[in-house]
Amino acid sequence: MITSIHQPEFMSWIGFWNKMYLSDVMILYDTAQFNHSNYHHRCKLETVVSENWFSIPYNKKDKFKVISNVRIRELYWKERFFNILKEYYRKHPFYNETINLLYDCLKDREFEYLSDLNIHMILFFKKKFNIETLLLKSSDLTKPPLVSTSTGKIVDMLNKVLETKIYLAGDGSYKYMVKGKKEFDNSPYEIVFRKVNNNKTISSRVGRYGLSIIDTLMNNGLEKTKYLIRNVDVTFFDFEKNIRKLKED
Repeated sequence: MITSIHQPEFMSWIGFWNKMYLSDVMILYDTAQFNHSNYHHRCKLETVVSENWFSIPYNKKDKFKVISNVRIRELYWKERFFNILKEYYRKHPFYNETINLLYDCLKDREFEYLSDLNIHMILFFKKKFNIETLLLKSSDLTKPPLVSTSTGKIVDMLNKVLETKIYLAGDGSYKYMVKGKKEFDNSPYEIVFRKVNNNKTISSRVGRYGLSIIDTLMNNGLEKTKYLIRNVDVTFFDFEKNIRKLKED
């Protein structure tokens, strides 16, 4: 069984959805430290000439809390969200389809906490993308509190998923995991890193990296987005950076 871990972000890019698709179980790491510079409360969108962030205002008193305890500050952010999407994407080929999906996802729902919003949207679009991965929240797995090191926290979460055979990690975690490699020495699972090689086909504008899955939907529609999620160009490697397969043929 393949298990991955990812922080619950706001309408993250296609790489997140591909990671979910490749996993049997994904742990949504909602007990991670909130990071204003991350995608926890914002997503990157394509504008006419460039790209821009849409951000959900959060309570600044919660800045140093874990993601699950960060509260949304603005009551009417959804109106601003849909207005910005109209400004940026109204001429895109799948604007109406995508707007209707987002409206169905958010209508008649209000959220006090940022992670509740993010996880609700993740679950909604997971179903739309026909991804069967089991999603778990770290806040439901890690009691008592997590140990202090980054690798120790990963080990602690993975130990709660006893059938894990492969831990699928992002290449961005490689450096700190190498430093803490000894903490994995007695683990019963393999560590496989995943690197996304090319994001240029996802947007209508060449060379834009990390755009929200909203952008993928606006340009390609739901059915093609399902295909793109399953066919992201990725490379898998181990701690020694040897190229390998995630699953044997």
